[in-house]
Amino acid sequence: MAQDMDASAYGMDVMDCAAPHTLTLDKKGNIYITFKGAGSIGVLQNPANCVNLDGCWKSFPIAAGAKPFYIDIATDDTTGHQYIYFNDVADSHVGVFDVTHGHFPPAPPRIINLLKHGFNFNPRAGGLVGLWNGAALFTAYSEKGLLMYVDPAGDVEPVFLANPSGMTTDPLAYLHICATHLADMSKQDITVLSSSNDFPFMETEQSPYNPDGMRQIRDIDLPKIVSAKCSSA
Repeated sequence: MAQDMDASAYGMDVMDCAAPHTLTLDKKGNIYITFKGAGSIGVLQNPANCVNLDGCWKSFPIAAGAKPFYIDIATDDTTGHQYIYFNDVADSHVGVFDVTHGHFPPAPPRIINLLKHGFNFNPRAGGLVGLWNGAALFTAYSEKGLLMYVDPAGDVEPVFLANPSGMTTDPLAYLHICATHLADMSKQDITVLSSSNDFPFMETEQSPYNPDGMRQIRDIDLPKIVSAKCSSA
């Protein structure tokens, strides 16, 4: 690793061959990076506070064969608590750091194995977004056509989407997601993106098994939907 600093710029190289993909910051300016090649989350102390470069990095391996990809921060608007969520697009893991106090190094993340939550398939956790209540929503980049809701305690619930024909599930595999807060902070407009990238063409047609497309679901109250589902189970 190398460090360059002058009066106008500050730059820092990351670990060689670690294949960094996405990053986010906590409220103290510490930087959390997904290292897809290294199968870990790297945390860099706020560069403005970094004196000894080697002491400014902390690595958190996920699991053998893991490929962490997306990462985002969620703030609970009621308590002010903050959490950083990340996923593993190759395997069945999602993780969450409690970064409420902005300590460096942070406490190790909670690693959630989705296969131990009753899912008998690899959800392939894709894009994710932090929500207003400190939870997060992520896509399942698989043929099941669903989103997943995870909270800081590690509880995971599937959110099935109705497709335009009115069916209760949507066969599309969604790779990425974004959410927009509405005036009512408990609700969001959700936009999801399906991709043919990892899906082969059908044998009988020159069209991908999972077509490229974008879909928007408006005025959705995800915490309420999940709470209702849990209380009725």
